[in-house]
Amino acid sequence: MDKKIYKDKSAIDLFPALFEEINYEKSAEIKTPASPSTKHHILTPKLPRPSNKNWLRNGKFADKLTEGTQFKRALILSQNKKHLAIYNNIFTKLRYNIDLAESESAAIEYISSILFSLVAYDNSLGFLDFEQYMRNLAGDKRRNLYYVIVGPELSTLYDLEALSLSANLVVNNKDVQYLDIILKKGFQDYETLYRPFIETLETNKESRYQ
Repeated sequence: MDKKIYKDKSAIDLFPALFEEINYEKSAEIKTPASPSTKHHILTPKLPRPSNKNWLRNGKFADKLTEGTQFKRALILSQNKKHLAIYNNIFTKLRYNIDLAESESAAIEYISSILFSLVAYDNSLGFLDFEQYMRNLAGDKRRNLYYVIVGPELSTLYDLEALSLSANLVVNNKDVQYLDIILKKGFQDYETLYRPFIETLETNKESRYQ
């Protein structure tokens, strides 16, 4: 091979096609305008209206569950005497072992050390640390816990509102007297919609460790 033909030749002379491709890519980058810097604000969408619940006050509901579900231990966080009486009466009928948290810190301590199947919380207490704790609860513990929030501004059985609060069920104060029916409806929805999903997660988790 005669090396003289490469003398005084630049890389562009030797590989013109390669440099044409590079120059094209650079010109494309220059012509593409940079996106202006903008600040994005997270907007909370307005929820649609909750569904009609006339059946609740009529007491008509096709209950497909029997007393004594798989939920066995309940924690109550409330200082409302009327609500406490209702909770104790209904949870006892449903065969729960009941624990009563007398403070926000006590409730967090209970949940961190004991596996509860149900937690009932009156959000009129305004325990923000507890609410944040429940939002961040570890998946393995949260998946097997049915979280009920009761409050004066909530819409009973409104799934989207419950989801926005990281809860399974929301109940308005005015409907606490119907809590037994509300829980049965909520449990039925839970079994129909979420239990198959949870069982799939558990099966996949077990298969990874086999």
